[in-house]
Amino acid sequence: LVAVDEYAGRGYQQIKLYGAIAPEWVEPIAKRTHELGMRLSGHIPMTGTTEQAIRSGYDEVQHFIYMWLNFADHPITSELTFNTARIARNTPADSADIRGLEQLFLDQDAALDPTLTIYSELLASKPGELKRSYRAMSERLPLQTARAARSGPLLAPEGIEKGDMNELFVQALQVVG
Repeated sequence: LVAVDEYAGRGYQQIKLYGAIAPEWVEPIAKRTHELGMRLSGHIPMTGTTEQAIRSGYDEVQHFIYMWLNFADHPITSELTFNTARIARNTPADSADIRGLEQLFLDQDAALDPTLTIYSELLASKPGELKRSYRAMSERLPLQTARAARSGPLLAPEGIEKGDMNELFVQALQVVG
């Protein structure tokens, strides 16, 4: 909580948490953050759920993948995007589970920053084709960055098909409308 006080003293408006934080720390951090007039946002603790984070005081969740990781039957500690694709196979965007989580966001006045640009490139880009977010500056890209900008999507591990990755992105677009 000392760190929250220090950031508030420096004029910060928001605290962002990451997945390594223990879920039981969220509520006290949220309380202190709100007392100081700041917002709390971030990734979801790896051993927690999106629902727990929102109920504990998150004002905003970064990355749409946490809409689906909320329904993991065990803590997800690696390959977040691929595990999200696995879960999305059984939890479509229009499912009661996703709609219920959306309602919780509304009820708690919480926001979702979906970061769709990042995921469109990780999930649905084509090898050799310049990724959309680089197009406006393509003439000025350093060589290494230019190569990476044409690298295509993430290579999915065994058990995940390219279609699963594309479908996850389509579902994300349906959720955020």
